[in-house]
Amino acid sequence: PPVTEPLPKMPAKKQIGTVALDTALLAKAVKKVLFASGINEMAGDFHCLKVVVSGGEIDIVARDRRAYARSRLPVGSPYQGVFFIKKDGLKIIQKLDSDMLTLTFYNGALGFSSDGSANIEILIPEYTGGKFPSEGGFPTSFKTETKCKAEDLAALLSMAVSVSDELTITMGFVTAGYVKSPIRFRTAADGIAFERSPGFKWEGEELKIRVNAGTLLHAVENLTGDITLSFSGDDMPYSVKSENGEFLAVLSSYSPAERK
Repeated sequence: PPVTEPLPKMPAKKQIGTVALDTALLAKAVKKVLFASGINEMAGDFHCLKVVVSGGEIDIVARDRRAYARSRLPVGSPYQGVFFIKKDGLKIIQKLDSDMLTLTFYNGALGFSSDGSANIEILIPEYTGGKFPSEGGFPTSFKTETKCKAEDLAALLSMAVSVSDELTITMGFVTAGYVKSPIRFRTAADGIAFERSPGFKWEGEELKIRVNAGTLLHAVENLTGDITLSFSGDDMPYSVKSENGEFLAVLSSYSPAERK
């Protein structure tokens, strides 16, 4: 289970300032990381996202026992702070239909208002359980990288998960008919293969690993454009990142106990 850190107590509120934010951008950023928020967990359920405002950007962060995910968007804010979106707040964000919203910064809290409505505070530094998973312990270097389009990988994974959660990815190793083998994908059940994928390019050490196809699909299904998958070994976490720096996920290695 992930290491946890205590959350700060809620201070007395004092308004510091406001910033306008595109509603669609916020909703899209939240959607990208929801798969790692623990909302679908039977146990160890965190039901919470971490929001880090710093350097003119907002990081929306989620982490559960299988994955860490971070989505980044510009906010043009001179303010900074760390806040938490509870499950009820996530539902409110997903239902917003106005073009713009106003973020209101307090000393230790953050709220929003939409279309002139009263300020609704959903981002607060506390939630049931009082803890949020720590972000330490991620790999800092990888042996092999694969580059592709997020849409191409999502399409392949959608076919794979209909057969099996377990997906083997092979990068390299000389086989009959190849000078240097292209990346190859094969499911555990029935040995169904997706080979010689022209849109996938790999570099680094030859490597054969297993991943949970369902978890990886959740990480990429809301992404578009160029992404990089970085691997170190079959029993090591691996990462998925967008080339524009807006998204990063670190996913756990494959476990037979995992389910879609």
